[in-house]
Formats: sequence, C-alpha cells, structure tokens
Amino acid sequence: MKIRKITLTIAGATMLAGAAAAITSAQAATYSPEPRSTQWCHETFGENQHDLCNYYNWASENARVLRAENDPQAEDYQFQADEALRRLYAEKKQGI
Repeated sequence: MKIRKITLTIAGATMLAGAAAAITSAQAATYSPEPRSTQWCHETFGENQHDLCNYYNWASENARVLRAENDPQAEDYQFQADEALRRLYAEKKQGI
C-alpha cells in the first residue's frame, strides 16, 4: 500500500512539474524582456492606426512594468495589449 501511495505521489509531482515547465516555456515565448520600440507599431500598421498603436504601446508597457514587479494586474494589461494587436492585424488584413 505504501508503494502505491509513493508511486502516485511521484507521478503527481512529475505531472505538476511538467505543467509548470510548459507554462514557463509558453510565457518565455510570449513575453520578451526587451520591449518593442514605440515606433514599431506605427511603422508596421501605418499612421492611420495612431490611436490604436498608442493604446497598444501603453498597455504593453504597463504589462511589462507590472510583470517585473510580479503584480497580477500585468496579465490584464497584457490581455488588452494582445486584443489591440489582434485588432491591428485584422484591420491591416482587411485593408483598413
């Protein structure tokens, strides 16, 4: 019985470690410690997207600063930046 409990404990710990590693690698792929320049958005999407680019830059910079401070609100700002970026790409694809 003890062997079974030990085996289940080891299996559970292994699964948890694997999940943590997957999350860490996903975050590493998503978040760069070096932010893009504020001009990147304007150069990529054009000056007609000035307001949305400014919003994207603001949200992504706040997310970066809060993430460095381990503030959980960083995820909210990153979500808003990601939504702005999705909209920018969608409008570029539509030719807006």
